[in-house]
Amino acid sequence: MRLSVEDKLILRCSKINMDGDKSQTFKETLHGDLNWDYILKEAQENGASSLLYRNLKNSNKDNIIPDEVLRELRTAYFSTTANNVFLLGELNKILNVFVEEKISVMVLKGAALLETVYGDIGLRPMGDIDLLIKKNELPSIDRNLKRLGFSALCDWSGYVDIPASQFTNSVHYIKGQGQMPVVLDLHWHIIGSTVPIYSYGLIDIERFWQGARQATIAGVRTSILAPHHLLIHLSEHMLRHSYDRSILFCDIFEAINYYSNNGLDWELLIQDTVEFNLNKPAYYGLYFTSKFLDAEMPESILSRLKPSHLGYMEKKIQTLVEKRKTFPELAYLSYFAMNEKSTDKLRFIFHSIFPPGAVLAQLLKISPEDIKFYHYILRIKNAFIRGLRVLTYLRKLLV
Repeated sequence: MRLSVEDKLILRCSKINMDGDKSQTFKETLHGDLNWDYILKEAQENGASSLLYRNLKNSNKDNIIPDEVLRELRTAYFSTTANNVFLLGELNKILNVFVEEKISVMVLKGAALLETVYGDIGLRPMGDIDLLIKKNELPSIDRNLKRLGFSALCDWSGYVDIPASQFTNSVHYIKGQGQMPVVLDLHWHIIGSTVPIYSYGLIDIERFWQGARQATIAGVRTSILAPHHLLIHLSEHMLRHSYDRSILFCDIFEAINYYSNNGLDWELLIQDTVEFNLNKPAYYGLYFTSKFLDAEMPESILSRLKPSHLGYMEKKIQTLVEKRKTFPELAYLSYFAMNEKSTDKLRFIFHSIFPPGAVLAQLLKISPEDIKFYHYILRIKNAFIRGLRVLTYLRKLLV
């Protein structure tokens, strides 16, 4: 199954600059009979409306793009800009307080990428604010966030003395209600999933702190991930979101472009991915970005990261992503497939359905003391329903 012309157009435009990618084929595509309604819908769902607007506007010398298409994309661009200005304003307040209180913090993902890699805060949508913190500082963080009007979505007090787990490693705060609430995700580990990541090795989070860079984000001098750690994090984040949006590929593509001559150390990336057993998510993140957006990287990188053995399910997952036929549970299947031994697969299934009480409480946003037997019964029911849904997806997609 090949990608449609419209899907290829969205992928091709999912980068900041297409100056070197305006081939005759691309011009012919724009002159062709395109389903613009589909393009607008898919671009929105892929987080690529602003990038599409920028690239189509710059390619519209012959006025071949329908005016209503450019108007809708322009509206999306300015809406994204306004939302990001608002969120960055909130981030400015948070970071200033953290600096004043000497709280360790590192800005992650969207907020860090906007003002470094992208350089235009309207090009990438940002739904929430992600920060890396040190868990032992949560009491101080909580006091200061409450001063700023934030409230925790669950009781995290029981997590402070628990080491980073194979499950979720974050807490969520929210400020405001209605159409523009500010959601703040505080992570104390670079991996934070709602399923047990037993396939990964023992990740030394201190290495991420030690390698951190300084940058000005939201008007405040703060820390961001080192370039090689950024690519590892973005690749794992892409897997966790089932490779579902082209903006995730763009994040990696543009990070490579931005840092290639600005301190990106591929050898350190190889070293840490191998040591932390993160070579599979790193490989897939770089591989798909190379395939879809022609990301440039040393030829040896993919071959050195590529797993020596890919199981049947991993190969099928790779095929689905290449066809852009993803679905929400694809991440779960990927994590399951990365457990190579049968015993590890069974353990993964068991602990996914029956996580520790503290983890389940965090997922349900209730107190650990309120976890009852019926909560696990509901987990079994939901797992069965999700399993049927996955089988239905696979039947449709793999025929």
